[in-house]
Parts: sequence; C-alpha cells; structure tokens
Amino acid sequence: MLRLQARRALLLTLVARLAAGALLPPVRSSALPLTGKRVVHCGVRRVGWALSGALIEQGGQPIWCPPFSSEPLASYAALDDALMRLTEYDAIVLSSSACTDAVASRALHLADGDKEAASRMLAASDVEICAVGSDALHCTERLGVPASIVPLEPTVDGLALQLVGLTQLAAPTDRVLFCTAEPPPGVPDDAYAEFCAAMKAAGSAAAVERLETHALVAAPAAHFAAERALLRGGEAHAVVLTSPQEARAVVGGDDWPEDGGAGRAPLVFAVGAATADAARAGGAPADRVFVVAGGAHALDTATGARAAVAALGERLSEGKLLF
Repeated sequence: MLRLQARRALLLTLVARLAAGALLPPVRSSALPLTGKRVVHCGVRRVGWALSGALIEQGGQPIWCPPFSSEPLASYAALDDALMRLTEYDAIVLSSSACTDAVASRALHLADGDKEAASRMLAASDVEICAVGSDALHCTERLGVPASIVPLEPTVDGLALQLVGLTQLAAPTDRVLFCTAEPPPGVPDDAYAEFCAAMKAAGSAAAVERLETHALVAAPAAHFAAERALLRGGEAHAVVLTSPQEARAVVGGDDWPEDGGAGRAPLVFAVGAATADAARAGGAPADRVFVVAGGAHALDTATGARAAVAALGERLSEGKLLF
C-alpha cells in the first residue's frame, strides 16, 4: 500500500513538472531569437536592469550605457519653497523615481529628519500626488504616502487623461506642479513639454509650473566612445532609446551610418513617438526606426521589458528557427 502511494505521489509530481515545463528539453542557445545580437540600451538604471535581463533570456548581448546621470542640484531653495507652499497647488506630478527621491529627501530635511512628520506634511497639503508605473510604488516607499493618481496606461498621455478626468483640472486658475530634471546646457526639457501638450490634448487649460528636483548631467564623451564606435561600425545590431534626449545624444551627428559600415545601419528601437522622431531627425534612416512602447515606464518591469524584447526579436531574428 505504501509503495502504491509513493508511486502515485511520484507520478503526480512528474505530471506537475511536465505541465510546468520543467521536463521539456532545453532550447538550444543558437536557436534563441537574439543569439549573437549586440543591443545597446540607454535608459536609466530602473529600465536598464529589466531590459538587460529580458535581452539575456532571448540570447542577446546587452550593452548598458546611459548618456546621462542624475545628480544633486546646486541649490534646493526653489524646491524647498515649493514644498512649503504645496497647499497652493491642486496636483504635483513626480515624473521619475529621481524626482520622488529628491522630494522625499527635501521633505525629510524640512521636517528635521522626522519621517512621520514629513509624511504628515505631504498628506496635510491635500495635493493630488501623480506618478506613473512603478514610480507609484516608489512614491509610497519613499514619501510614506501613496500616489493618489496612477494611470492604467503608463504613459504621459494616460496620466494627463486620468488627472483631468478625476480632478476636473481644466481652468487656467488650476495649478499643477510638474517635477522634472534640470537639463544639461542646450538640452530641452522634453518631459515637461510632452506633459503640457498631453494636458492640452486632454482638454485642460490648467497652469503647469515646472520645478527642478535634480540635475541631468551628460556623461563625458569618453565614457560613451566604445559604444558609439560599435553602433557606427556596424558591430552593434540595435540601440534602445527611452527619451528624445537620449536619441539626440546617441544618434545625433553626421557620422550615423547609412549602411552600418560593412553592414546596414543599426536598428533603432524608440520608446514613444517623440523619441522616434528625434532619432530620425538625428540622422537615423526612417525605415530603421521602430516604436516599441508608448512610454519609458512601460519598460521598468520585467513584463514590460520582455514585451519590448519580443518586438526586438521579431525585427532582429530574421526568421531564425526555434527548436
């Protein structure tokens, strides 16, 4: 009887493992859709880890090289002043995890290091806190208060639609505080411009005020030299760009290849239409530029990154058999 029960238990275990795919033969590395493909990606660390993992799963060789880094501001006077006057605003938009970190740090400073007091200060302001994608969870962790407006569609357009729909912020007297980065000299703030356009498209005439929470600093040219050489020499097969600023920094210049040197020009996978437009304006051939996601926040989870890599695989695998 005991033997029969043991056999049944073993059989059930084998069936369960078979159903889960545990006993299926491994896929040959050479059959993975991105085997041998070098993919340069330039997003922030939050995007970088997820995208690198998804690329490796499909056989790709990720090369992470962000052209910008987030650094502290020279002065926090404007940010501190805005936090002290939050009651004057209807909503505050935390456009990135770096913005959230800076706001949390300064709120803690103003509360003399008392985290509970800082959280109560933010909650008492009664301002709508807006965040997108995983930044909403980051907001709760760092600020101690949850984001009150989190769009189901993790894009700027989705945020604007939900903000206007839930709060009816449409009049010119309504005020929205948009937290963003201080851009490098000569670099436009695409995030702020995109949000203002999205609010207008959503039917709102609310005043959107820009507030710098951290500095965006361009990486030294030497730090990106090897990656630029790979892209311009045809040795990197594709590049993933998550913002128009990245597109201008990576693609811009007269030396972007028309045919990739010995081969064709590298494919450009752009997050959002604005990023794709900036890549084309920088010299990337129009037929080599593809939009893979609606917004950068679509890539900051493993699921979103896998979906983007699947789109890359369709373009780069060129009919590779999977067996």
